[in-house]
Amino acid sequence: MHFAKMRKAAMLMVAVIGFTAVTLAQQTVTGTVTDKKGDPLPGVTVTVKGSKMATSTDNKGVYTLNNVASDAVLNFTGAGFTNQEIGLNGKKSIDAILDNSVGNMNEVVVVGYGTKKVKDATGSVAALSAKDFNKGQISTPEQLLQGRTPGVSVTPSSGEPGAAATITIRGSSSIRGNQEPLYVVDGVPISGGGTSGTSSGVEGSSTPKNPLTFINPNDIESISILKDASSAAIYGSRGANGVILITTKTGKSSRGSFTFNSATSLSKAASRYDLLNAQDFLVSVKETSIGVGNSPDAASEAQSVVDRGANTDWQDQIFRTGISQNYNLGWGISRKSTAVRVSGSYDDQSGIIKNSSLKRLTGRLNFTQKFIKDRLRIDGTFTYSNVKNSYPPLTNNAGYQGSLVGAAIAFNPTNPVFNKDGSYYEDGNNRNPAQMLAYFDDKDNVNRLLSNISGSFEIAKGLTYKATLGYDKSTSERLSFADPRLGSAFSGTNNIWGKNLENGINGNGRGVKQNVDLKSLLVEHTLAYATSFGNSVLDAVAGYSYQKAEYDFKGAVGWGLNTPVVLPTDVFGKSYNQFKNYYDFVPGNDEWELQSYFARVNYTIADKYLFTATVRTDGSSKFGRDNKYGTFPAFAAKWRLNKENFAASTIGKVFSDFSIRGNWGKLGSQDGIGSYDAIDLNQTYNNPGEQPRTEFRHQGNKNLRWEESTTTGFGVDFTLANNRLSGTVDYYHTERKNLLFFGPTPGGFGAGANYFSNLPGYVLNTGWEFSLNYKVIQAKNFSWDVNYNMTFQHNEVKDLKQIVNTGGVSGQGLSGAFAQTIADNYSLFTWKMPVFLGFNGNGYARYADGSRDQLLGSALPTFFAGLTNNFTIGRLSASIFVNGSTGFYVYNNTANALLLKGSILTAHNIDYRTANSPENGINPGSVSSRFLEKGDFLRISNASFNYLFPIKNKYVKTLSVSLSGQNLALFTNYTGLDPEVNVDKNINGYPSRGFDYTGYPKARVFTVGVNLGF
Repeated sequence: MHFAKMRKAAMLMVAVIGFTAVTLAQQTVTGTVTDKKGDPLPGVTVTVKGSKMATSTDNKGVYTLNNVASDAVLNFTGAGFTNQEIGLNGKKSIDAILDNSVGNMNEVVVVGYGTKKVKDATGSVAALSAKDFNKGQISTPEQLLQGRTPGVSVTPSSGEPGAAATITIRGSSSIRGNQEPLYVVDGVPISGGGTSGTSSGVEGSSTPKNPLTFINPNDIESISILKDASSAAIYGSRGANGVILITTKTGKSSRGSFTFNSATSLSKAASRYDLLNAQDFLVSVKETSIGVGNSPDAASEAQSVVDRGANTDWQDQIFRTGISQNYNLGWGISRKSTAVRVSGSYDDQSGIIKNSSLKRLTGRLNFTQKFIKDRLRIDGTFTYSNVKNSYPPLTNNAGYQGSLVGAAIAFNPTNPVFNKDGSYYEDGNNRNPAQMLAYFDDKDNVNRLLSNISGSFEIAKGLTYKATLGYDKSTSERLSFADPRLGSAFSGTNNIWGKNLENGINGNGRGVKQNVDLKSLLVEHTLAYATSFGNSVLDAVAGYSYQKAEYDFKGAVGWGLNTPVVLPTDVFGKSYNQFKNYYDFVPGNDEWELQSYFARVNYTIADKYLFTATVRTDGSSKFGRDNKYGTFPAFAAKWRLNKENFAASTIGKVFSDFSIRGNWGKLGSQDGIGSYDAIDLNQTYNNPGEQPRTEFRHQGNKNLRWEESTTTGFGVDFTLANNRLSGTVDYYHTERKNLLFFGPTPGGFGAGANYFSNLPGYVLNTGWEFSLNYKVIQAKNFSWDVNYNMTFQHNEVKDLKQIVNTGGVSGQGLSGAFAQTIADNYSLFTWKMPVFLGFNGNGYARYADGSRDQLLGSALPTFFAGLTNNFTIGRLSASIFVNGSTGFYVYNNTANALLLKGSILTAHNIDYRTANSPENGINPGSVSSRFLEKGDFLRISNASFNYLFPIKNKYVKTLSVSLSGQNLALFTNYTGLDPEVNVDKNINGYPSRGFDYTGYPKARVFTVGVNLGF
């Protein structure tokens, strides 16, 4: 009986265990994942530890897992957040609150042909996601990161919508050509330079528009910046100036979600020139005339001659309040083996100068599809954009009469806008700014398609083959028209290859058409392997890359009308086919190929010793037979010191992470030379109605070699034990040699022929970078985070044994003058000019050392920093960003050309500062340190506020409104409009830096936005 009871009890126990096991296997678990503010986190991956069961949270942060054992452990992972593990312990509902780790050390960063967490990076890598981006009216991607990362300097060329920006990563290091980083968008390297013609069609030229204007900033998921050779070496010769990797958004929600956001921006010129009004102008004319020795009567006569009776603020005639709109619509889904995101956007940005605008229409498709139990994966990204730019009549190198801003500064304020008959008032050789805006029409139309499709297959566990095809295609047409009613101040002619067309605008009119066609094809094959054994982790990638790029330019000019356009009521058509005469420009063609082999190995031991080795061999068609290939290796290591046993009781008690990094690497560059500069080049030019002409273009140098940049660096990463304070410290030392130089040939082709060669010597860049992130307050309903970065940098040219002059100064009587030089033992972009000592008692300039040129500091800053404060109060979040820079000088070419006391004697306006100066009216405005100013500044760059409404609606899942301001305040002693400027004043392709010349002013912008999730 006793045994029978025991047997029954045992059978009952087995049944209970079996029932419990079945119950455990069938349990459903749900929950919500939020951040510390209580906001839902979509796209968080929830996995059952030790199994393949996984799902992701939807737009409300909700997840559901079926058939989960009641004693299972759930793992919650989200990009930018600390992973969290929670045991069920029989519960059927588990909510998780994820903490965004200090300093984004858990952020996943794209590193080229792979990803890794920031904390595992052995080199110097920065990761920025949407929460780190600058807010407001953003035209191009680099505006998102301006001031946010140590070692990365972003200087916009002007305030024009879509204007190019000069971006340097860890300093400038080449004396010629492109100094920009490589941009890689979803794995496709983007060709640098503009995508449209740069001629205004009338005179001079402008800086090419930003090549990234085709990207909708709202589509960007993250930006990774590879700053040192060990990180960028995987791109070899393409990464000599650093690499910026842009990753766009993908589908994440398992239920599918729509997002819609709209923003309206108002912008006004942040600063204007303090010009004399009509009354003060006339007083100054008389006083200046007396000051140069004229009698009071003669001065009064001079005053009456220039008095036209009006009181016109010419800046009011060209500036306006810009009203801009932006709309974005996106839909995404991620289910099992499929992820899709489709988005579209429309931007209409009005510039603060009349007739300037950027209109952009974009469409994007990102998809991922997996097959064969997820072993086969197809990924595709496709972007189409149409960008229409409208240009005001502004150029970098306008003549003494000036382009639009110069004309608005100088035009007599007593001049009226119109004559009595309705025609525009003309004043001899001076230009009426209102007439310029009315009678110039300059627009382009740029279409661009960027596509990337790849297929990968897991051959065996951990071993994956991937093939990628990328294609980048851009076509543009720029049409510029000048009205025949423009007067004698616009009588310039087109001179093409020495032939004067004698086609003055007055009476003829003019139309210029420029077509640019860019194509780039990328083919890549990679083999990746990842495995772990014992306490070691190994991952490696090897691959082959081929890229071919082609550039074609065609241009033509037309003039002469069958129907005269004379009266104010006459209509001048904007059709290129209306002219009687046509002539073609010299066509341009550029084509190059790059073939590469690369490999990278990452090896980690016990999660505390990390090693990376990279090598890439590039072969370029730009070089001669013996120098086509260059090999560029790099090595890096990281030691997590706090994980050592001997450090547990010391460093381990203070820091949760304390790591030391070291790196060395070599990179190459072919930027700054054309596709045919290693060969002798003759070009045949065919123009309709003329015999073909062949002209010698340049002598080639078959011994031309790659520029080489060798970098050594070390760094420290740390996080305090309380996880509230983290930071990084980096030091770098870079030497760039084989510098490309364009100058006279050693003989055989005459004094006028130049060719490329490699100079001896090198450019040295050293610097310290610091980044700190501190969680000041982390309460339930209030938080305050502070992020700070700063950079100290030093630049110097060594052993060059060659002086290179650049920085052409513009203005009447200044033709051929320059203000910048590249010389041994000085920084790049060092200013070269006489030292101004002030005015003597007669108002004439005094100069040191007999007016000899002296070297006077550089346009490169020695220090720059950024400070961000982020606040949350319940559902309200706010951010304020301040940045600054010191140690650099700006040349105020605007003042040198226009703001001279003597200008007023020729009826040109000046500012109050000049009018009240002791300068004599006949003192010449020579290039000197009189116009060289410190550019140090502190700027409140960005402030934003966002409120997330508590929504309980069947259709609307999330609703938030935002308000942001950009360029809110500037603190500087610079007398120009803004010291953060870089108008291109290169000479013979040698770049300049730090010139301010009648450029497009920066705007102060306020933006209101609405964001909806469905």
